[in-house]
Amino acid sequence: MPLGEYLRRAIPFLPSKASVKKALSKDLVKLNGRKCGYFDRVGPGDKIFITRPQRRSPRPAIPVQDIPVIYQDDHCIIVNKPGGIAVNGNRHKTVENVLQHKIPVSPKKDALPFARPVHRLDVPTSGLLILARTKSFQVEIGRGLQNKEVQKQYVAVVHGTLNGEGVIEKPLDGLYCKTQYRVLKTVPSVNFGALTMVHLSPITGRTHQLRKHMKAIGHPIAGDKQYNDSSYMLQGKGMLLCSVSLKFKHPIIETDVNVEIDIPRKFHRVLEREVKFYNKKGRTLPDSPPK
Repeated sequence: MPLGEYLRRAIPFLPSKASVKKALSKDLVKLNGRKCGYFDRVGPGDKIFITRPQRRSPRPAIPVQDIPVIYQDDHCIIVNKPGGIAVNGNRHKTVENVLQHKIPVSPKKDALPFARPVHRLDVPTSGLLILARTKSFQVEIGRGLQNKEVQKQYVAVVHGTLNGEGVIEKPLDGLYCKTQYRVLKTVPSVNFGALTMVHLSPITGRTHQLRKHMKAIGHPIAGDKQYNDSSYMLQGKGMLLCSVSLKFKHPIIETDVNVEIDIPRKFHRVLEREVKFYNKKGRTLPDSPPK
């Protein structure tokens, strides 16, 4: 077996090919006392020496109570990520770093040294995020995500009027892509014509899928600075996209996990403000959403 694959499967703090290659490049791994590479063969009788990298635990830039834990067991946690905070990466203000000060190491034998996110949420997106506490959960939920066994649902506020429900099937970066939507509420708006609160279900999982799909059909997500071309933005409100529901079968304890949070109050306040401003301008609220 290649050394890199063996390390990735056997060593909890080297969960990915990138982390293994990084450790090898820093000469933290020795095979039979010598420097080695990812594809060096390893077999019975070989001796592997690993120097565990020292991970600094930075002082959290935000209070730990600002990242509520919605679900927790020995294998994983699910948190409600605030918008504007990165999940992980080379910055101090990340969910991963902050949770080191809040979530203890799992008591399980294959415990990870700290909770690791198993899927993406863009920096401006808020809502439910799964983090693994054990190596076994990290591997198995990764397979579940790949096989589309984890159901994710979002709520967004978008520009313009959408009606009813529908399906968006527009390729992104040459790949098949599918999103289902269902309208929750539409209000008139002086600046946007209308704003619509919509329920979004990504059937595929491409990067920035929901944001790109909503822009593609002419209804960009409010506050999205990257994919919204409007000259007027909702100043100080951030992007109005939130992951509100996660459903999956727990791959280790084999129970159904069904976690939901309320639509952020901020989303409702934005719609209420738009209606008040619309009426203040001397217009009357129509009986039905504007077309």
